[in-house]
Amino acid sequence: MARRRKNVEMFQPVRLEQWNVGSNDDGYTPPELQRLHLRGEVFGDPKREDGSRIRTSAIESAHGSVVTTESGSRYFLGAPHPEYVKWCTEHGKTIDPENPIKVIGSKRPA
Repeated sequence: MARRRKNVEMFQPVRLEQWNVGSNDDGYTPPELQRLHLRGEVFGDPKREDGSRIRTSAIESAHGSVVTTESGSRYFLGAPHPEYVKWCTEHGKTIDPENPIKVIGSKRPA
């Protein structure tokens, strides 16, 4: 029974604070091959110290405030980074606190 509980805990999302969305756009990658990822401060991850800055693998899906990445990690999104909020506002984009990440299909190459 303890093993099952541990496996369930492994799939609980860790919290990501002060996050922003980035891409692998190097100026040469065509838009259809660009992948989005998150950067932020992680909390509740047994492998990292609370407050450590991380860059996730590519975003695969998002359901409400929980994002799943290509590696299978799950993150609960807390507050976005103020500079990211400012950038979004300046570019006419809004961050919906209930559903902050919009993912349209996978951009994984065939």
